[in-house]
Amino acid sequence: QETTAQITAQSLKDSFDAYILGLPLNAWPSFSLSSTQSDPKLVDALTMFKMLLPGTSLSFAGEELGLNSMDWDAVVAQKHSSMSHLQIFSTLANKLRHQEAILFGELDRNSTFVTSETVFGLTRVKKGNPGYLLTINFGTEEKTVDVSGVEKIPASIEGDVQVHHCW
Repeated sequence: QETTAQITAQSLKDSFDAYILGLPLNAWPSFSLSSTQSDPKLVDALTMFKMLLPGTSLSFAGEELGLNSMDWDAVVAQKHSSMSHLQIFSTLANKLRHQEAILFGELDRNSTFVTSETVFGLTRVKKGNPGYLLTINFGTEEKTVDVSGVEKIPASIEGDVQVHHCW
């Protein structure tokens, strides 16, 4: 399902939930959300969202670089940077997409949440495997997010926290 209009936390949740709930049982979904068609500050966050989903993640040429078209000079420049769009995309595609929680984890209306009006959250959980939590702040101000009331997040968790400031 492609979403190219101005994305908000609630519109992403509503659109995604409607798509997932509308799938036939045991369907293998595909996602063509373009991470470069929205706010440029959200490119990496939307790439992470797309790569945390089960099924086939479709990307347009240049999207892995945070661009709207392919640029080989940008590939060379980003290839050696540890925090470039290309490195984030490559890590997600090569290491994360093959995890059990991503491929086979639960995905339903309770897998997404919105908090503080501007923060979207996605959980990917499969019993017996490491789980994943993604939060995206669509606002312009830094937010502290309390996820203690989110159904798919255990009361006690350990994890790595990575913060990308986009504003």
